[in-house]
Amino acid sequence: MLINKELTNKYYESYIPCNCGDCRYFKKHIETEKPELCEYLRTLGINPLKPFELMSVYFEKDKRIEYFNCAYVIFGTTNQSFEKEVNGLKISTCSKERYPLLDTDEEYFLISFGPISMNCAYVYNRHFTFDDKVQIIKKAIDEVDPIGLLAMHCPKDEYIQEAIIIAKQIKIKKANFVKGKYIQEVFKKQFDEAISMKKCNDIASRIIIYLDMKDYFKDFEENETLKGKVTFNNYEITLKIHDDFIFKYKGYKAYLNDKFYYDIEEQDLLDSLCGFVEDNDTIYVQYKHYHLGLNFVHSGYFKKIKRSKYSFEKLKHKKDIELIFDNKGVIFSRKISNLSKEAIIELMFNEPIKEKYEKVFYSPDKVKRLIVSKNNIGSYSYHVEKLTILEGEEIYWCGNHALWEPISIGGGVSFYENTEDLLKDINAEIRGWIEK
Repeated sequence: MLINKELTNKYYESYIPCNCGDCRYFKKHIETEKPELCEYLRTLGINPLKPFELMSVYFEKDKRIEYFNCAYVIFGTTNQSFEKEVNGLKISTCSKERYPLLDTDEEYFLISFGPISMNCAYVYNRHFTFDDKVQIIKKAIDEVDPIGLLAMHCPKDEYIQEAIIIAKQIKIKKANFVKGKYIQEVFKKQFDEAISMKKCNDIASRIIIYLDMKDYFKDFEENETLKGKVTFNNYEITLKIHDDFIFKYKGYKAYLNDKFYYDIEEQDLLDSLCGFVEDNDTIYVQYKHYHLGLNFVHSGYFKKIKRSKYSFEKLKHKKDIELIFDNKGVIFSRKISNLSKEAIIELMFNEPIKEKYEKVFYSPDKVKRLIVSKNNIGSYSYHVEKLTILEGEEIYWCGNHALWEPISIGGGVSFYENTEDLLKDINAEIRGWIEK
């Protein structure tokens, strides 16, 4: 193996691994379960807490989880098969064709090993109170309405007693598991009426799904990055970053602004949503129509551009663009009539400042800004700009709804030795202004 330690270390500094339950358990226990293995991985530049791929199976009866294949990325080359044994665990190389990375042109390969077995007694519904379970179970029963009471307009709490009985059974078993046969017995005892197994199995299936989804969504509600931004309704998870950046997840499919974005597995969803909120380096171009082959990873309705490479000049001839946005707001929109003057002012205020200014101050009404900059000779100066709101074709050609235009240069004195003297001199002029 010829390892590029620099690239490998850099990769593990930024790589965010899967955050599903099995992966979290692996990361929590691998260092205590396999200390010699972790020590060896670190000699290769690998962070043992950041596997690229884990394949696992949980054995309920034995209360253990087995990771039958664990794979890690290494940057570099390997021309022949490599095998090493660490405490009886065989480690071997495998090619990148087996685990393709889509975001690098550098040479890399992977090492893999397994199985690793760990004792593991999962506790399901760990987030729920008893009342939570009762309400979820009642929802499943109400939807099937096995006795037909709700169809007869009986009170909405008709099935609450049955939900309580079933919730107690789940509490005892400590699992999202309830059989249709048990539900049939509950209703026979409560109503002295035989309910079909088809209805009872339907209720049991709904209970399991609803409990799983509710338990799963709690991870999103409790995540600091996503707090207040995520909602859950009818098995659809919605992340609203702003009015023109809305992510929806339903049935393993993800949508941005109601346009198909990509297929995504549940275990990758939490990290993906956090990425949308935290990634300040990505600009999204949204097209009205599907463009075949536009993006290998995502759908043809969107193109992702790094902020440093974004240029509206390269895009303005494309009539099919309907929106350009990032996680701070709209950069360009065809919906000109939908943006009020106040909305445009707020949009321009929140727009990232690309130039390397020393200081920027905005007037209280946000329609003027004072910029402090460093000159080529090492001194400091300032100038004031006003916000000019554009109309019609001006918006299209400029790629924005407004422009900052200078209204004064240097403020009467163009050069200062340091920013402290400059700010002291203009203190009265910018009193009450907003520093950004």
